[in-house]
Parts: sequence; C-alpha cells; structure tokens
Amino acid sequence: MVSIRKWYHSSSIMGKVKIIGGEFKGRTLKVAVCKTLRPTSAKVRESLFNIIRDITSGCRFLDLYAGTGAVGLEALSRGAERIVFVDKSAKAIEAIVSIPDFKMSGSCAAFVGDAKSVLKKLENLNETFNCIYIDPPYYSNEIENILPVIASSKVLTADSYVILEHPSKKTLPHTVGNLITKKQYTYGDVSLTLYEFFQD
Repeated sequence: MVSIRKWYHSSSIMGKVKIIGGEFKGRTLKVAVCKTLRPTSAKVRESLFNIIRDITSGCRFLDLYAGTGAVGLEALSRGAERIVFVDKSAKAIEAIVSIPDFKMSGSCAAFVGDAKSVLKKLENLNETFNCIYIDPPYYSNEIENILPVIASSKVLTADSYVILEHPSKKTLPHTVGNLITKKQYTYGDVSLTLYEFFQD
C-alpha cells in the first residue's frame, strides 16, 4: 500500500476537516489534501445537510467523487446507515479509510475507480442509495457524462435524491431520464442542484 505519511509530505499537504453536525460534531480530522483537490467548504456542507436533513438519518449515501471524504464523513456523523466513498485516486481513498477515529466498519465501504465503472460494480453488488452526492472536478464534462449513467442505473431507489455541487455559472438540464430537478441553491460561485428520482 502507498505510505500515507510519505504522500502527505510529497504530493499533498495536511488539511483539517471539522465535522459540523451529528454525533461527531466539533471533531476535527486530519486529512490529506492533494494540491489539485477542491474540498467542499464547511458552509456548503452545512447547507447541504440542512437541505437533506429529513432523509439523512438511516439513509444509504454515496459520495461519488469523494476527494477528502468530508461530505461522506458528515453523513456518517449525522446517522446515515451506509456510506460508500468513490474516487479515482487510490491515494485519496487510502487517506479516507486511514482517518483515525473513523475506522471503516460494516457501515462504510470505499472504491477506487472512475465513477462510471464503480457505479456498474455497485449495481452488480446490489447496492442501492437514497442519496448520491456528486462533486466532480470543476470545469470538466463529468456532470454531463455521469448524470445519464446515474439516471439509468439500478443503484437508485424510488424517491432517491441526487445532489450536484457545481459552478453557479454552469447550466444543468432540468430533466435527465427519470431525474427531475427539484430545486437549486446558490452560494456565491457555488451551487447545489437537487434532483429527485422517480421510478416508472
């Protein structure tokens, strides 16, 4: 396995993530932050969990472009039943599963790979989710590429939610398959768009 300590000192810097709600509220975790990562800010995380507060407890949560894992860890703190972290960076995933005080248990799993291939793997494992959080690299075409894949995937259940973090300037389609925009929330140059999934 890659040495986390070596990675901290070579290609990334030490960062901190403060859990802002739930069982672990106030706890500060040390995380490895790659220079190319753009972690979800505390303000946006707090807004996100205010938006989905009625469904977080007991939900099955997919953090699809996990990065530091801050969003998935926040969901865990707030009572999510199942958390799955996905990132194409093996170093990012290793850092997440190595975070002290958050030992990976039966409630958590982590996968290395691109979003599309891991979604297929999760589908084959019969994993389903009430909530999928998507925060792909900004100014990429990942949202356009992955939304149709999610919309046609079997990982969604009736009334599941898909939340995207994206630049406020980016215009998203109102409908993608059975995903329909419910609301958009804007915080300066960052927006959260909430889609709801309706089964036929």
